[in-house]
Amino acid sequence: LTTPEQLAGLAVLVNGDDNTNTGYYKTATGTTDKTGELLTTRYNFSGVTITLGTDIALNIAILSRQWTPIGNYSASTSNVFSGIFDGAGHTVSGLYIDSDGRFQGLFGYVSAGGMLKSLVISGDISGVFYVGGLVGSCYGTVQNCNNTAEVKGAGAIGGLAGHLNSGSMTGCYNRGNVTGGGNVGGVAGTIYYSDVKNCANYGIITGSNSNVGGVTGATYQTTAQNVYNTGSVNNTGSEGVSAAGGVVGLVQGGGILRNCYST
Repeated sequence: LTTPEQLAGLAVLVNGDDNTNTGYYKTATGTTDKTGELLTTRYNFSGVTITLGTDIALNIAILSRQWTPIGNYSASTSNVFSGIFDGAGHTVSGLYIDSDGRFQGLFGYVSAGGMLKSLVISGDISGVFYVGGLVGSCYGTVQNCNNTAEVKGAGAIGGLAGHLNSGSMTGCYNRGNVTGGGNVGGVAGTIYYSDVKNCANYGIITGSNSNVGGVTGATYQTTAQNVYNTGSVNNTGSEGVSAAGGVVGLVQGGGILRNCYST
């Protein structure tokens, strides 16, 4: 992938299109534009590697709209990304989202078996629940990714991932400011049943409710090793109901923290 249009086309292929948002159609050549057959078939790209060939700017002036995350999930639909997305060290900049929905980020929902690696994100992202610069909710693997985008939302808000569940994250860093209600963290808002290694937060983390941490707001049965925080952590919630920590706001279910620190 080398253009904003191609990256947006990936979102269409994963999410499908009911013509209420982007109005993309499938042409005879297999590309996506606004002519031809309505694109309703969805592809999860399981077993497929997609690689960025250059830096991509997703400025709203280029796409004429805010970003639609790759993958989403609801009670009636399950449009997930299950492939490997290799950023090859490139940056996706100008990522702009201002949504009242869940699962917001460059990717909305990554399933088990999916992988995001070697990618840098910058921009401004706002949603409600499960909001991250890179991915809203991830059940797969995240490796060597970096977020500088500002991320905002109500709950499960993280610099890289809003929610990491039954997955892993290695070598990832957040440098963007993250603001939310509850379950707010620099690397991920919440981390359940996962392994996290060699990750760090440098951004300012602010929460107005419970569970706010420099690396993650809350963990459950998670092992975190060699993770650290150097950004300020602020919890403006009521005393006695709020939990805040330099590394983790709340540890649950017998999780393990090894060689972790905050300065």
